[in-house]
Amino acid sequence: MNLRAWEMKELRDRLKHYLDLLRIQLGLYRHGNEWAKEELYNGNLAVDRGEFKEAIRCYTRALQLKDNLSDAYLGRGIAYYNLERQRRSVRELTKALKFDGDLATAYYYRGLAKLKLAEYRDGILDFTNVIELAPNFERGFINRGVGYGALGEYQLAISDFNESIMRNPENAFSLYRRGMCYKELKDINEAIRNFSTSLDILPDYVDCLRDRATVYHNQGDYQSALRDSVRAVEIASATPAMEHLVPDLLDDRGVYYFGLGQYAAAIGDFTEAIRLKPGTVLFWHNRARTYHIMREYRKSINDFSVVVEMTPQDANAFHSRGMCYYLLGEMENAIKDYFEAIKIQPDLEGVSENIAKAHNRLLVKPESAMGWGTAPRERNSLQKRPQYEIGVATCDRCESQVPEGEVTWIAGGLRCSRCVSEVTTAVHEILRKHSIQSPYYFTEFCAIMISGEEYKGRWNWSAALCSMFWFNVKGLGTYFYAGMILVIISYNFNVGLLLFVFAAYSIFLGVRGTYIYYDDVVHKKNSRFREKAGTA
Repeated sequence: MNLRAWEMKELRDRLKHYLDLLRIQLGLYRHGNEWAKEELYNGNLAVDRGEFKEAIRCYTRALQLKDNLSDAYLGRGIAYYNLERQRRSVRELTKALKFDGDLATAYYYRGLAKLKLAEYRDGILDFTNVIELAPNFERGFINRGVGYGALGEYQLAISDFNESIMRNPENAFSLYRRGMCYKELKDINEAIRNFSTSLDILPDYVDCLRDRATVYHNQGDYQSALRDSVRAVEIASATPAMEHLVPDLLDDRGVYYFGLGQYAAAIGDFTEAIRLKPGTVLFWHNRARTYHIMREYRKSINDFSVVVEMTPQDANAFHSRGMCYYLLGEMENAIKDYFEAIKIQPDLEGVSENIAKAHNRLLVKPESAMGWGTAPRERNSLQKRPQYEIGVATCDRCESQVPEGEVTWIAGGLRCSRCVSEVTTAVHEILRKHSIQSPYYFTEFCAIMISGEEYKGRWNWSAALCSMFWFNVKGLGTYFYAGMILVIISYNFNVGLLLFVFAAYSIFLGVRGTYIYYDDVVHKKNSRFREKAGTA
């Protein structure tokens, strides 16, 4: 039998354990109390060496010999705590306190375990017992302060940190934690003073540097924030135990470069952070935002695409990517992303207005723009109007005079860009209530409403010939999946029924495809719709 070295060691340890128990029962070893004390001593040595599993084995043997050894339960609880098995640690320490209620160390480690389990109120009670049993033990005050801080009771936390600092003025951790409390209380000057004092004592305190940088950043002092962040990155990069912090510190530094307008440096930090930790959405989002500011919209789109792939419910990412598409002139893609954003978060600020702007751009064709040298027929019609002035046009809806380049020529006359935006926003709000969320139909309905025409519907050859696939492309996937289900069911009966169903469904789609507007809006909600849209 081939066993690895560690398996052989474990096998030998178990064999030794059972032989020891057998010898004790046969009276071949010393008295049980003496042997228990020896195992307890060996367990304590193992804890000192950091061999926590070995320590647990020693304490367990001691308890098998004498089951009321509070120190053995205490040692085993400490070992489990160091192995990050907090629940088991709490159970062992509670047993220790059952046999000896004055064990301050048991209260202390149980309190630490409770903090890690986010059971802050219970942890505070344990540290209170520690303080009563050992009033000069500053760590009792420190950790009770941490518990109060986690519960948002910052004044009580500050009081405990004051007690700790009074006992040890050079305690950098207490000063840092007190600074964090002042930061949460918006007392920025006190927060910075505490952070700075802590760093005077411990200049390489990375967490303190990072939080002081955050305070400076929130105050708009990007240069000071950058100085602290650069130092934090240098320390973490040179310390193997802190290498896991480097990606987040690089991201922080990138944010401060961004605040200073040093976008190339920010991109460099975000890129390096992504290389080290590619699964963090925030890094991709920050780089995408920076590319957007730099007007590198295609790169920004690529990064936002990674963001929405990682977090499909991020409405802001869809909205931001839509804005990039808009700035690249890709209105249909922009509208699709705006729709995704508004489906996830209907009350997201600015989306409705951006949808209106995108549709406005989509509806204003270059050949109908009222600029010099284009659309001569419309321009000649405009020039025949009374009081015509070169370079100025009057909107037929609001009668305001605007530059010719800011009006749209439609069947119902001239519309200024402001009126077009108002109409398309109203259309969006009303159609959203009807659950019509296809960008294709939304564009069609906007065009109809802006023109002021009475829409009667027409046969849709594209929908009829391409059937359900046309609907899937146009964003109405429900019809596509319904059609596929009907086809599969029909095929299971006979081919004739399949052909009949396919033909009937194509006719239905050909009619329904363009009568949605007439059925749901004009026919049923005509007066209210037009009154809301302002085209009645």
